[in-house]
Amino acid sequence: MKYEWKVTSIEKVNMDSNEDVVLQTYWTLTATSEDDISVNFDGATPLEYNPEATNFVPFSELTEELVLEWIKKQLIKEDGLDILYYELSVMIEEVRISNNKIEVSGDELPWS
Repeated sequence: MKYEWKVTSIEKVNMDSNEDVVLQTYWTLTATSEDDISVNFDGATPLEYNPEATNFVPFSELTEELVLEWIKKQLIKEDGLDILYYELSVMIEEVRISNNKIEVSGDELPWS
């Protein structure tokens, strides 16, 4: 399974002596199976602000990779990342089943 994460937006506020503190993230995760079935999940993850932290990153220096790292850490902390990956695999299986369904009706039924 291949996963592609994308941050779609964030919410920021000024807190204490720090400007533009990121408190809320919105993102999309696309999972693509080996047989090229893709599904998307749109999520929102709040981030915790620690005024004592010495490693505050100014908004202008943020990268998508860093924000995604924070999102994944928060999801792992909440035991949500494994559940999310599982849900995506279930969604892909549902698409796979749906793509292979054939409706048989009327005079095509075996007893007709």
